[in-house]
Amino acid sequence: MTSSFSIPSQTLDSPALDWVNGHILGNGDIGAVVWGTPEKLSIGLSKHNVWDLSHPLPHGNRWDTSYMEMRRRILAGKRDLLKTVGTPAYAHSWQEYQIACGALHLNLLENQQWVDHKQTLSLQEGECLVDIPMSECGFMWGADYKDVRVTTSVHATQNAVMIKLESAACYTCSWSFTRTPSEKLAIPRFEVEQGALACPIAVMTHGLSRDDAYAVAFSTTAPGFSAYATPAGLMGQLRFGGEAGAVTLVMAMGASRDQGVSDYRSKAVADCLAALAQEPDELCRSHRQWWRKFWEQSAVQHPDERINRLWYTGLYALASSTRPHLSPPHLQGIWNQHVLPAWHTDYHNNLNVQESHWSAVSSNHPECQEALVRCLIHDWRDEFRRLACEQFDSPGLAVGLCHDWLGRSLGGWVFDVELSMTAWYGQHIWGQFEADGDVQKLRTEYLPWLREACEFYVHVLHEDSNGQFNFELSHSPEQWHKTQDGRSIAGIGRNPVIDIVFTGLLFRNFVKGCELAGVTDAFVVRCAHIRDHFPSCPVKDGVLIDQELIYLPTGDIPGKFPHCDRTPARLAGIFPGEEINLSQDPATVELGRRSFVEFLSYGEADFSGWSYTWQACIAARLGMAEAAQKRLLILLDHYTLKGGLTSHNLVRHGHDPIFQIEALLGAPQAINEMFLQAVNGTIRLFPALVPGKPAAFRNLRAFGSLLISASFDGAAVESVSIQGLREAPVQLHNPWGASVRVTLVDFAGHQRTLSGALLQWAVTAGETYTLLQVSEAP
Repeated sequence: MTSSFSIPSQTLDSPALDWVNGHILGNGDIGAVVWGTPEKLSIGLSKHNVWDLSHPLPHGNRWDTSYMEMRRRILAGKRDLLKTVGTPAYAHSWQEYQIACGALHLNLLENQQWVDHKQTLSLQEGECLVDIPMSECGFMWGADYKDVRVTTSVHATQNAVMIKLESAACYTCSWSFTRTPSEKLAIPRFEVEQGALACPIAVMTHGLSRDDAYAVAFSTTAPGFSAYATPAGLMGQLRFGGEAGAVTLVMAMGASRDQGVSDYRSKAVADCLAALAQEPDELCRSHRQWWRKFWEQSAVQHPDERINRLWYTGLYALASSTRPHLSPPHLQGIWNQHVLPAWHTDYHNNLNVQESHWSAVSSNHPECQEALVRCLIHDWRDEFRRLACEQFDSPGLAVGLCHDWLGRSLGGWVFDVELSMTAWYGQHIWGQFEADGDVQKLRTEYLPWLREACEFYVHVLHEDSNGQFNFELSHSPEQWHKTQDGRSIAGIGRNPVIDIVFTGLLFRNFVKGCELAGVTDAFVVRCAHIRDHFPSCPVKDGVLIDQELIYLPTGDIPGKFPHCDRTPARLAGIFPGEEINLSQDPATVELGRRSFVEFLSYGEADFSGWSYTWQACIAARLGMAEAAQKRLLILLDHYTLKGGLTSHNLVRHGHDPIFQIEALLGAPQAINEMFLQAVNGTIRLFPALVPGKPAAFRNLRAFGSLLISASFDGAAVESVSIQGLREAPVQLHNPWGASVRVTLVDFAGHQRTLSGALLQWAVTAGETYTLLQVSEAP
């Protein structure tokens, strides 16, 4: 490869005055946000398992009429029940949410002569650097001012938030640690103890309920640190710089839900002392080493500098928000400083959690999806089974619209009638199997979950007189029929595209997995039959529509919604499905492109940040390079906050931003689709890149088992290499055209010539193959 890859940084153009505009840090357990000015620099904390989980119903919200009873009435032609089914739609008053765990405030240079403020997030090292140039005119005040630097990080593998303060001059700053009061929660307790250190240890403990509590402990080994407790918080002074030297303040956290922990307060104190017992430079070195290894896994170089930085920022945020043994990111990742967060930091299952994980495997970081898969298979599974039984009268398991950290359903009518969500998660479980290739794990973990999901659909699908299996009662996400008098009616109806696409994938992958695992029984045969008798995606007026029918009191109509809609569910067969792609016949590809243009034709007034990420993925999958790039630039210009976080809604023109993480976490997948597409067994290189400037990528994954690197000189592909993680067939769309012969050089240096539109061979596990253009075929 001739291209070099550099990891960009991100610098604020002015101080972030609120936390959502700050920079995020995290290790999957602890989330931290840095914001503020040199006069008050704040580091806010949150923790993946610190939630208010109180709920009046022990297993979440339920309808008062079962799904099967409603479906029976629908098949009998009764429609009035659609207006009367109980439980409010998404009952906000009963929502659980992640708790903000307080913030440390450093009054660094209050009333002193600083002249600038530069806050930079080093994606490469997982550190936030605040550089404060001081006035050169200190002599006028009788002072010798020196620049100040504050470096904050959340250690990648330890329970430690590290804040390093340094300067050539000696400064004394005041500090405080507070947690914003909440009417719903108890008041925290603040204490200072003198432990084994020369310096005191400041501790906050906060009981949330009988089962939930947490603690924050912090201190330093440097002299000049004082701490005092008040009923409202902790406070003190800190001396650093000059003869005091660089000072590192360490904060640690413990929670009652930490695995294997009986005393969360003792854990926070012990982990703080353990971190302080290490040399600060060694603590920093081990942290940076983790991030160095992370970035060695893959890299890209997009021609547009802003889009290139978006790829790295998205992956950085994903790695900061999850670890395999902890939690997957929720709507806000693991970052919350609000008293009451938007949508209560829940797990939204009709797009948001899935979009957050799209880029994990393809970016060669399948470990970033492990927590999601583990929670689906183990942590949340019993709640999914209970929902299937109690709400759907069904065997197997069912995923509702949204749930809390324990997997308890928080949705309600009408959103829980969307039937795509269970099958959609099946795509992520199958993707994790493709990444690890563990057939034993397929038998014992992945297939049993997929089987239970299929059991659910076998029960709720209805076979008609033609032998076709239909979704007789479902809902395309967030679709509403607008009547002529301005009313909105939920678009409940028959055969949504998104249900057909993901359930078809579920049955296909389940049957394929059973074949690989050598599992054969009557249920597998039944699923293979259903797989082959799914309805086609509905089309009207030459474009894809959301669903075959909408049920209305006045009669059934085709499920076409001619208005601006932020959810491109009707295009799910393009992405993340595989029904329409560049390897298919021109008429099918044109149907996809025409449908995407029609989706955009109603304007963008109701679009949201996550919608642009999904749209960029769809446009890239269709080879619409300029459209894909434009979607991401709109996301950056209008839905991105100062520090790089993304917003649900517009952040300019008088709109209040609502921080949500999925647009940021999903954006790398749109860029991956520009560089590499692996769909239905075929690989394409640079299928959606605007030509004219060089680009490259290293170690993107295809089908979970192939690591691919390639470069592009602005006009044509320069070089290609493919490494097999396991023995696997390769079918590569000839990047130089069907008429060009290609030399394949294997790991032993042996060469052979390939030709034609598709280049095919088999890779050996652990070996790398290089492709070189030879000449035009005779």
